[in-house]
Amino acid sequence: MSRKAYNMGDLESLHEFRRQKERAGRIRFLERDEEARLFAAIKSRSEDAYRLSVFLVDSGCRLGEALGLTWNDIKEHRVSFQTIISSRNCTIPMTEQVKEVIRLPPDGRRRSKGPFTKLSQAQFAAIWNEAKAGVGLGAEWQKRDEVIALKSGSSRFVFPLKQFVDARPADGTAELIAMFGDHRLAWKWLMTPTDKLGGNSPIDTLLAGTLADVVAAARLAVEHAPDV
Repeated sequence: MSRKAYNMGDLESLHEFRRQKERAGRIRFLERDEEARLFAAIKSRSEDAYRLSVFLVDSGCRLGEALGLTWNDIKEHRVSFQTIISSRNCTIPMTEQVKEVIRLPPDGRRRSKGPFTKLSQAQFAAIWNEAKAGVGLGAEWQKRDEVIALKSGSSRFVFPLKQFVDARPADGTAELIAMFGDHRLAWKWLMTPTDKLGGNSPIDTLLAGTLADVVAAARLAVEHAPDV
């Protein structure tokens, strides 16, 4: 559209946009027994979170897409939703497992807007991470220093919930931990509003997807350590 306007003389120049490379993530596939243990741990904590977990695994939906489903999006053997990244409508078939976890209730008994609307992202993330830790799968992020872990008591660690997006640490968390060299110091800085980010807290800016701004502000904070 912009190029067409430029060719017609409506624009004096074209803006140049550079594609940013997406950092390679680490993919870890669960063995069948690990998945079974994890799902059992989730189910013991919340039936709704268990149903959502099954749906996410079988459908490939993102957490936000699944939480936004309404009963009108579910038709017999398929589910329709709007993708978060492209905002396109997508329709997928339901597996037998998915049919079990999102059975349509009778019209008169639909007390919620959708199958998973009773849960929030924060609630699900808390249950998911607690279950992972309970079955021995939650220590990997901590071992790789990719999650902020604050020591509580002699040997127990707590993981601040706000750092998680879709039940995993927000992008850039590991980089910030490395910059500050201390988890508690990094978390204190992340939670404190700063003029360098328009008066917003670094964690809110990070969750909004502007990692570069947060990293730049963190560098300045580290350079002036007494001000952190």
